[in-house]
Amino acid sequence: MIIDYEKRHQVWLREPQTRAEQRMMVELNKVNNEIEINNIPIRLTKLNFRAFSFLYEHLGQPVSPNELIKAIWPNRQDVPIKTLQQRIFQLKSQLDDAGFNEAIMTVSSPSKSGYELNLLKKKF
Repeated sequence: MIIDYEKRHQVWLREPQTRAEQRMMVELNKVNNEIEINNIPIRLTKLNFRAFSFLYEHLGQPVSPNELIKAIWPNRQDVPIKTLQQRIFQLKSQLDDAGFNEAIMTVSSPSKSGYELNLLKKKF
């Protein structure tokens, strides 16, 4: 984590795991709920920011709906799956509008199902 005292905001950077990720710069600004992907700023709602942050921490790995619900609404236990689906739809739309096509995929496999973040699919 990098704390930028000059701008007084917190920026979280994940270490790149692959060669493709090394060419991608992602910053998460928790203070104003903004992400920046390769110098493209995307302003999110607080809940969408939580969803993106959790998916980003698990980049390239499927995250179950229950895990996401706990990350987005840590103090609630009665969140319906439909509410999560609406939140993910909104986040997908925001990422798509910024040019990141299919950045969040729905995963369904015998071992795990849920959502997976893949920022490497950029439409031009």
